[in-house]
Amino acid sequence: MPMQWTLEPYDATQAPAVAALWNQEFGRQLPLSAALLALRWQPADGELTVARIARWRDRILGALLVRFPTSPWYPARSAFVTLLVVDRAMRGRGIGRALLDDATQIARRHGYRALVFGGGPGHLVPGIPADAPLETWRFLRRAGAFPREIFHDLLVDLSLPLPAASPRADLRLEPAPRETMLLFWLENFPASGSRMSAMPTMLVPLSSDSTMLRRSSVSRRSTRRGSGRHHRASFGQRACPVR
Repeated sequence: MPMQWTLEPYDATQAPAVAALWNQEFGRQLPLSAALLALRWQPADGELTVARIARWRDRILGALLVRFPTSPWYPARSAFVTLLVVDRAMRGRGIGRALLDDATQIARRHGYRALVFGGGPGHLVPGIPADAPLETWRFLRRAGAFPREIFHDLLVDLSLPLPAASPRADLRLEPAPRETMLLFWLENFPASGSRMSAMPTMLVPLSSDSTMLRRSSVSRRSTRRGSGRHHRASFGQRACPVR
């Protein structure tokens, strides 16, 4: 008898199980704690979200968290995937696609044009880790995603608590070339070697708007959070180890 899994709403009590699915794939370079996941997944009051798990009996097989920000800081009508994961042992059964289809249907219903993997409010990583498994990239391409920006970011441990102190009021963040960041890192942390990776974002178009495709050229940016090399992917907008 085939396994009859169902899609259900996600709640914060399931953060440990969802973090464990993330750590199946990225636990070595980007270990994620349930506490940090709960801290980062805090949508604003009234904000549209999609938060789903795939469940079979008492076992969580996959999860999807998507935010639909309305702030002018983010591209208009773009939704952002905070997390999409599927249990390694359960891939190839349509779980990831069912989760993604649920999100894209809701996004289209509310007039969104793109679903972006990487960045967004409360993001865990700025894009998809470049060393994500090949099946992740195949999954994204089958869903119609194409690469956007490439973020070069320092590798960090996502299981560690965030700093308690707030940044100085006069602190300014400015873009910097990758070579400049690498030089700074090697000069100040010589024992660590080069611990920077590229993370591309991926975008999945949700409409036939041709301007979305004309803007699909890859650009390069530097960020200060995340785990190095990330790709951001968009659906009609680290990290999606799924099938």
